Amino acid sequence: MTTATWSDALVTGIADIDRYHQHLFAVVEELRFASQGGTQRALTGDLLERLLAGTMEHFAEEEAEMATAGYPDLEIHHAAHEAFSDEVARLFQAAVNGELVATPTVLAMAKRLVDHVLTHDRLLAAYLRPRQAATA
Repeated sequence: MTTATWSDALVTGIADIDRYHQHLFAVVEELRFASQGGTQRALTGDLLERLLAGTMEHFAEEEAEMATAGYPDLEIHHAAHEAFSDEVARLFQAAVNGELVATPTVLAMAKRLVDHVLTHDRLLAAYLRPRQAATA
């Protein structure tokens, strides 16, 4: 993936998770645009702050849902969340310190987000879907 754009290939089939993912990808796409330079570069820190807040909120809600459902890979998924959050926090701190957050860095982060959705979140969705169907 060379952009940070949401696509149907990333749909998990869990509406709440997909809505959050769409929001996160929208922020990442704004960040990619801002990292390309010009007057938008000044927005990089604000966008990273929004991304960090959004990921923390999403991850907390997702992990609460995993705990409630008895998801067996909660610890592994949590570790992946921590790694991504730490990366966003490092980039945010770099932007606060006046460092340049370059487009390749943003694209690499976007790729890790895509990889997370396609692996960890797909497995989670496969676990949750039958449970949601049973309670519907």
